[in-house]
Amino acid sequence: MQKWNSKDVVWTKQELYLLKMTMIMCGFYLLAWMPYAIVNILYVMLPNVRIPHRISVIPSLCAKSSHTINPIIYFLMNKKLRSFSPSLSCLRKKKNKEASKSLSPTANVPTVNVTTSGNQRECKLSSE
Repeated sequence: MQKWNSKDVVWTKQELYLLKMTMIMCGFYLLAWMPYAIVNILYVMLPNVRIPHRISVIPSLCAKSSHTINPIIYFLMNKKLRSFSPSLSCLRKKKNKEASKSLSPTANVPTVNVTTSGNQRECKLSSE
């Protein structure tokens, strides 16, 4: 049998991406549930300690927010999903100036023409 050597391991770009996303999601999961766990351990270990109700709600909300944080992390880290959101153009990488120069002004760019008459709108898509 051949000895396994750590120098023989080659990580692909996709494996590194998945590892990074998994570590970030696990980290946020732990951060979200840690206050809830601490408060519950305090209740069990020190039953005489009284935490005000308004303060004890915060750890529960943090724990429940962990389910909403994961999709947000996935959306922010996934390039394909970010490209579908024009309002988050600040998260996209800027294109090279050379790439933008290669586009000619006469390229076929689809345009949307909107006409309004009374209460009705008419939209037409044209590629000129």
